[in-house]
Amino acid sequence: MQNWVTTFGTPITITTDRGAQFESELFNDFGKLLGSKRIRCTAYHPQANGMVERFHRQLKAALISNLNPNQWTELLPLVMLVIRIAVKTDSQCSAAELVFVTTLRLPGTYADQQLDQMSKLKPITTREQ
Repeated sequence: MQNWVTTFGTPITITTDRGAQFESELFNDFGKLLGSKRIRCTAYHPQANGMVERFHRQLKAALISNLNPNQWTELLPLVMLVIRIAVKTDSQCSAAELVFVTTLRLPGTYADQQLDQMSKLKPITTREQ
């Protein structure tokens, strides 16, 4: 949540299922600290939180497709990046573009741009001594 709050601010509402982690005193106290209202989905009705359930299915599929499923914690940031930059067919833009109103500049893109700029440089002759 620390990264979320520092990037997006505190949420007005938090929608959760009725999992034990969301029913804990710690989570309730955290919600009060943030000043967020909590909305609980209907028990055993995942369609009530369909967008999150669909995202979790996509996330699990990406993590499972790795040859070593024991490295999920190491792979998670990269998988999240790939999901965030993938262009959605319905909106014709990525999640990152919706949030940041621009495409994310990736290291490979940066390197390609630098190589392109370097190829345009002209040699400068120096005085011989």
